[in-house]
Amino acid sequence: MFKGLLPAHFPTAQEVFEALLVCGERYRAGDFKQFIRIYVEHEYEPGQVPEYSALYSLSRYLPYAEDNTLEGYEARVTRLLKGRRFGVVLNNLQTYHWHHWLQMKTFLSGFYEAMGVPLSGADSTLFLGNYRSTPSVCTRTTCTSSTSSSKGGRR
Repeated sequence: MFKGLLPAHFPTAQEVFEALLVCGERYRAGDFKQFIRIYVEHEYEPGQVPEYSALYSLSRYLPYAEDNTLEGYEARVTRLLKGRRFGVVLNNLQTYHWHHWLQMKTFLSGFYEAMGVPLSGADSTLFLGNYRSTPSVCTRTTCTSSTSSSKGGRR
């Protein structure tokens, strides 16, 4: 993992919110092919890793324009879940926000020129939420990862 690599090539918190909003609008319009998952953290024993379950009816847990910001979105979902912690994972973030697609294209063009194009392609994946640890089902991958944090940090 390359942490905080070239922050200019990663979306701001507002751009992340805008991308999630587009995903939510598409989902509510009936396009269920979005690569988004929402996990809810369950109580756990002290010293143990939290357990998660996935939500399958996502509509009310996705952003609305009225949320205004990532903080507003997180607060609303936390209220919906009665204080339980949650995580949102969205693959192909670049397909929901034009500016981020340009950022990714600029970053990867130099990388591909120097290293070659990976057979598995490239994907900008968003991990968002107030979870204590990333749900283990989210992080199994054969891809190299680069992370950037617009708020908080990886735990």
